[in-house]
Amino acid sequence: DGLYKVYANIRFDNVSHNVSQRISIIFSINKTNIKQLHNTQGEINSNYETLNISGTIQLFKNDIVTIAFAWIDEDENSVVNTLTFEISDQSSFSIILINLN
Repeated sequence: DGLYKVYANIRFDNVSHNVSQRISIIFSINKTNIKQLHNTQGEINSNYETLNISGTIQLFKNDIVTIAFAWIDEDENSVVNTLTFEISDQSSFSIILINLN
């Protein structure tokens, strides 16, 4: 149990999209919307786009941290499920213990 610094630097390549879409990257704990961190960016570049997210979260034994991506159609304010993209091998993710409970 303790406080952890979480960080992700995700690069998306070859994104198929419309101009009116934005992307959210989300950290969630135990697949819930509780204690989540998120970052949203609009006007996605189809060649490549990089999103960063970081924060401090409380984790307990057996907690599972998940990174999820949501592509949003700004005109309809709905999630888009028909996109294709690649995640670059230059992407990174880390969790560092700051303080034990």
